[in-house]
Amino acid sequence: SAQNRLEILLPEEAVDRVERYADAMNDAYRLNETATKSRVTNFASAYRGIGVDTETAVEYAERMSNAAIDYASALDKTPQEVTDIMMSLMRGNTAVADNIGIFGLTVDKLDKKAAELETRGLMPENIDEASKKYVALLHIIEENAALQGFTGDWERTSSEFGNQVSVLGDQWAPLKEKVG
Repeated sequence: SAQNRLEILLPEEAVDRVERYADAMNDAYRLNETATKSRVTNFASAYRGIGVDTETAVEYAERMSNAAIDYASALDKTPQEVTDIMMSLMRGNTAVADNIGIFGLTVDKLDKKAAELETRGLMPENIDEASKKYVALLHIIEENAALQGFTGDWERTSSEFGNQVSVLGDQWAPLKEKVG
């Protein structure tokens, strides 16, 4: 279950923070808490896996989750669909970026963004060169959302029919995960 994965993959203080985040997303937008925990846990464990400290990994995971729901809202997708695309991007599959409106993303662009972030002092310490792409990807996703007007889209439109359908899709995700 998402709760078990959360407790196995993250330290106790991070579990509490993720649970508060999931609860807040449920209260504000009726997003399924289990699906939200799963989404944040996936992102956080990916960032922890490259050596980012737990607190920063959870912060990045929450930012990725926020971006996922905004992209889902703007692109008429479920949060899980966008999360799957973002996780594929994190695994290095830049070809799927077009599916969320990030056109022409390449490894070279990720490297350039990573170098820019490092110059600006926005890169975590103690991660290797290859792992810097993960951090660069987060910034590219957020910048693209802002450029396309996606940032805050879920909040602005959460009561509209399309987003209510996305909420239903998000609520089915944990069940589909259990059933297979």
